[in-house]
Amino acid sequence: MHSRPKPLSYTAAPSADFGESTLVEELTKGNPAAYEALFRKHRGRLFGVCYQILSDAGEAEDIVQEAFIKAWSNIHRFEGRSLIGTWLYRIAINLAKNRARYLGRRQTVDLS
Repeated sequence: MHSRPKPLSYTAAPSADFGESTLVEELTKGNPAAYEALFRKHRGRLFGVCYQILSDAGEAEDIVQEAFIKAWSNIHRFEGRSLIGTWLYRIAINLAKNRARYLGRRQTVDLS
């Protein structure tokens, strides 16, 4: 049985408070403070949904990190038809479902 990891703890610079449109604009510009604000705001929720799909804390954490990386590198594709959090949430769910399918195919069978 896997237990849920404790939230990450680290000392960081005070986070900036961005509004939705400002956040997207700053992310597009490559502002690291905007990325940190996005991470702080959505990490917990993304971990929760990924953990529900995967039932493995380590896998869920990996998917959350991958989702943030994917969002960061594809921010120019964000069309603004939804909130940035909704877009990020969808990225994470798709990645988690793909990972669950992959892990399901890898299950081993005892031949004895």
